[in-house]
Parts: sequence; C-alpha cells; structure tokens
Amino acid sequence: MLTLRLPHELQEQLEKQALASNVSKNKIVAQALSEFFANNANAHASLEEDVIESNEDPIRKLMECKEKRYQEATEVTDWIQRGLIWTATANPSGEVREGAIYGRNAVVGFTYDESDAFKIKVIVRHLSRDEVYGTGRYHRYVFPLEKWRENMKVVYKSN
Repeated sequence: MLTLRLPHELQEQLEKQALASNVSKNKIVAQALSEFFANNANAHASLEEDVIESNEDPIRKLMECKEKRYQEATEVTDWIQRGLIWTATANPSGEVREGAIYGRNAVVGFTYDESDAFKIKVIVRHLSRDEVYGTGRYHRYVFPLEKWRENMKVVYKSN
C-alpha cells in the first residue's frame, strides 16, 4: 500500500486522464512508475565493460556546426517542454507525405544526421486515445524537421 501527496495540478490531470481513458488512477500511477523505473534503471547499472560517459558531445557538435542547427534543436526542445500536440495538415490529393501523421502526435525528442550537415530529425510518438499494449507502446516515428514543419500543424498547447 502506498499513499501519495500529489500537487493539485497533477491530481487534476490524473483524474481527467482516468475518466477520459476509463483506466483507474491506480493503474495509471503504476504504469507511470513502471515506465520511470524502466527508463532510468540502466543509467546506473553495472556494465560488462567501461564506456565513455559523455552527454555533452552531441550538443557540443550541434553548437559547433551551424548556428541554425542549434536554433532548430532549441525550437524542438521548446515544443517538447510546452507539450504541443500535432496533426497532419489537410491533403486533398490523398497522397502519402513524409512527415505527416494524422491524429494526435507529440514530438518527444530529436536527433541529427552527421552525414547530412547535421540536419535535425524529430522523434515523434503517436498519442492513441485507447490504451496501447505490446510493442506499439514503444514505437516512435523519425522525420526530417523540414518535412515535419511542411506537413504538420499544432492543434493543442498545454502551457
């Protein structure tokens, strides 16, 4: 048994999510904890061999390359922190477009392509209204930033 004191804002979000998804608050909290532990457990795990521990190198490379790329990375980081939800722009032709996903989508990260002038690529998670099980919970899309901007629009801002 565990009792939690959540900040008022988190408590409200938890209650809204439980009602909207028809999932118990207990199950949502248990799932969130499980994902938190899974995501963070390996950061301090004993490894079979030594590795170079550096989180600064990719960012330093971005900053050293073109200022534009660093500004793009900063912009994408802002989207993530603001909790933007995106959907594909209308496409009357019906053709499939790279960087276009209908429904609710959130940018959850970015990477860059060293072989292509450090161009930024966004990492995207589709936000299903239904609970997703199995491998679908871990699927992410990766799109070039310019295609994302061209084919997507913001439909929700959480803050």
